[in-house]
Amino acid sequence: MPSRTVWICLLCIVASVTICAATLSITGFAQTTIPSEIQTKALVCAYGGVGFRPIPLPPDFDTEFAVVVVEIASSSSIPNVGVSEFSILSKDRSEVKMKHVVQVEEFLDIPSNDGRSPDSYIFNGATRPWNGTLPAGRILLRIRVALEHLPAAPLKFRLLLGNRVIEGEVAGEWPTV
Repeated sequence: MPSRTVWICLLCIVASVTICAATLSITGFAQTTIPSEIQTKALVCAYGGVGFRPIPLPPDFDTEFAVVVVEIASSSSIPNVGVSEFSILSKDRSEVKMKHVVQVEEFLDIPSNDGRSPDSYIFNGATRPWNGTLPAGRILLRIRVALEHLPAAPLKFRLLLGNRVIEGEVAGEWPTV
């Protein structure tokens, strides 16, 4: 009988594959051009690794990730928008690119300016899978990506959402077990 750790690792692998398959529908279509009057704001970005890793590590097992939360304001609905690029830029001018999008979520409630730290968006908040449409009004998206490897000394991130580049500072690294 496999150990509890092996079962947890297998469950994580199955969940990752399921999420990746669902995300392909968001990134796999022809994207609509986002008009220039759309307002975007980077709220927070962090990166880190997974705590438990299977031994031996299966091929293509993702171990490094980044999460970014962005706010977008639009005067009209825009369908077929996807995340096509994400990278973290380091002090030494090196760039760590994403391997693939893991998940894009839409926050169900847009919080008021209640003094809450933007960092709380990374792990908290009621969300649902994003369908690739930017609605008229405001939307907050939490975007999770798998990275090629851990960034050395990250300074900022660059995200391509549709044809719009969104950049911001990297807040830090989350702790792992």
